[in-house]
Amino acid sequence: MRHPHERQLICDTGRLLWERGHIAGYEGNLSLRVQHGRESHLLITPAGLCKGMLAPTDIVEIDLNGKQDSGSLRATSEVALHTGVYRLMPETQAVIHTHSPHATACSALAEGLDTTALPEAAQAFGSVGLVPWAPAGSDELYYTARPLLAKHRALLLERHGMLCYSTSSLLDAFHLSEQVEHLARIYLLLRTTGALR
Repeated sequence: MRHPHERQLICDTGRLLWERGHIAGYEGNLSLRVQHGRESHLLITPAGLCKGMLAPTDIVEIDLNGKQDSGSLRATSEVALHTGVYRLMPETQAVIHTHSPHATACSALAEGLDTTALPEAAQAFGSVGLVPWAPAGSDELYYTARPLLAKHRALLLERHGMLCYSTSSLLDAFHLSEQVEHLARIYLLLRTTGALR
């Protein structure tokens, strides 16, 4: 089994997301760039398994075109979204897609997420993009998100949760996803009480 440390890191991060309620059931997916010889490959979570209960052997290895290189399980249905991010922005090291409740609620409102509600968030990661609805697991979802990716480290996918990517590490992508969910919770509280200014 190649890249045991990185596989374990994906499992540990999936467990953190699951324990915090950012993913449930079989939802969500994570990926991490690794080197295979001179080529970049991705370690990515499988379809049909709880991301909070993964073992390193469950993680699938694919190339940047989505071709499966190792693993007996099928990669997540969001392969096109993940591989598209890495190809478009070669500096990307990790991608996380969650269905965290507050961020997903904001995405379903289709009005975006105003980071000025929490200035620390605006300083930490700038603005959050809103990707118009496209079918989950489709190439169309990536192409719809593509124009926004270079402008935002975090995106709300309309009625489909959030996508975050990092140019440094999977841990950084995890912290970003957590910050976006925290911001979304505060935003919805302010919006519900009419206190949003």
